[in-house]
Amino acid sequence: MTLFSSPIGTLQLQRYPTTDDPSLQAWDAADSYLLQQLLQQPGWPAARRIGICNDRFGALSLATLQALAARPGELLSFSDSWLAQEALRRNAAANGYAADLVNGRLQLCDSLTEPDKELDIVLVKIPKSLAFLEDQLCRLRPALRADSLVLAGALCRHLAPGLNTVLEDCIGSCQASLAWKKARLFQARVSAAPRPVPTPTDYLLSPGGVRLRNHANLFSRTRLDSGSALLLQQLDQLPAATQVIDLACGNGVLGLLYAQRHPAARLLFIDESHMALASARLNATELCGCAAPHRFVAGDGLSDCAAASAELILCNPPFHQQHEVGDDTAWRMLRHSRRVLKKNGCLCLVGNRHLGYHSKLKRLFGNCQLLASDARFVVLLARKA
Repeated sequence: MTLFSSPIGTLQLQRYPTTDDPSLQAWDAADSYLLQQLLQQPGWPAARRIGICNDRFGALSLATLQALAARPGELLSFSDSWLAQEALRRNAAANGYAADLVNGRLQLCDSLTEPDKELDIVLVKIPKSLAFLEDQLCRLRPALRADSLVLAGALCRHLAPGLNTVLEDCIGSCQASLAWKKARLFQARVSAAPRPVPTPTDYLLSPGGVRLRNHANLFSRTRLDSGSALLLQQLDQLPAATQVIDLACGNGVLGLLYAQRHPAARLLFIDESHMALASARLNATELCGCAAPHRFVAGDGLSDCAAASAELILCNPPFHQQHEVGDDTAWRMLRHSRRVLKKNGCLCLVGNRHLGYHSKLKRLFGNCQLLASDARFVVLLARKA
């Protein structure tokens, strides 16, 4: 836990999953800047319904609850990340706000939720993907009145070209702030007409082949990524299994094409992204006629899976969370995979060559077989003895 001081008050906050890197905090200057400007808005004293988007660890949501204090109101926190929602739950409990989650004063909403009541003010932590931001704003716009306000912010180094256009097209007239502590804000006033929520993009795996659909916040949503393509070429080398997990499943491509080859397989699709799971479920329905008999779970990797419960795990692990690059998440997935696999169960993984997964798997499992490689990626197979 570390202390977050804002113009509103102080909070004890911790990242989730936890990290040993002291340079990674549970907030940044953009959080502080958003809260500072929130208090200066003429409409703030009368605001009763507040929306928060993409609050990674709870700094924005919990500080806004502090600011609401005893006055009536409710706060809706929208996120595509199950891990971010879990961080908010944990930090709410640590700071005495667990009751607000129970009584509905603080509501956690996934990225596919559209508010059913008007919002007075919306604070947006600008995400890495502008396609995702557009999707979010289109979902929120019908809940905004002419006098509602949207404040969006991020660190300057994370701002993408075209941001102003997205805000103006989806919300209305937009004004950028001066930079403060290397963060910048954008204030959007409602004037644009509501737009339809963008439909999922799709792509063909091959001419005349399987078509996969992808919601806005998916990695490589317009084409099959090169790592997954390399693993798919090795599916015939994998053992037949019935209890299979597609870990960090994205749109479900690895698990679904494995299931096509092995109809008896029962897949568990796991991802921390709500949009990823919605895409995987949509693709399972379209490829198989229904999502059954497979399961789709939002969570922290394999944390909630029973020991010795899977025969095969397929994984294309992430090597970044938003703008932070590293293999901490992947390393946790590898460790948990060994626990969850049955005896003689296998983990099949694709990863960037430079991340050294071969040595990590050999350390964990005592063995590691190279199935395929190219200039950028390796496909590895480890078996639990």
